[in-house]
Amino acid sequence: MSMIIIGSLGGSKNDDRQVVEVADGITSDWYLIPQGTLQTSVECIPAGTAKVQYSSDIEGAKAGSAVGIDWPADSVTAPAMLNINGGNICVRVVSATGAAKMIINRTKA
Repeated sequence: MSMIIIGSLGGSKNDDRQVVEVADGITSDWYLIPQGTLQTSVECIPAGTAKVQYSSDIEGAKAGSAVGIDWPADSVTAPAMLNINGGNICVRVVSATGAAKMIINRTKA
C-alpha cells in the first residue's frame, strides 16, 4: 500500500479530480485530501458492493498500518456521495463484490 496526495497529480489551483478504480475484492491505496480552501466530495460507484473508508492517521496510511473507518453510507450497491469538510484526511475504496470506482472532486469554494 502507498499513499497518494490529491492535488499533486496535475489539477489546477481551482479544481482537482481523481478517479480510482479497483477490481472485485480489492482495496485501493490511501489518497490524502490535504487541508485547503477547496470543497471536496467523494463518490463511490460500485458494480457490485463497495464502500469508502477514511482515516485521519496520515502516518499510518503512509506506513500501510492505518485502520479504515467506514464512511456514513457504509457498503453501497448504487452510487453514493459524501461531502468532506476540511482536509488532512485519507480515503480509500474497498470492493466487496464487483469492480468499484471512487471519484474525489475538489473545487474552489
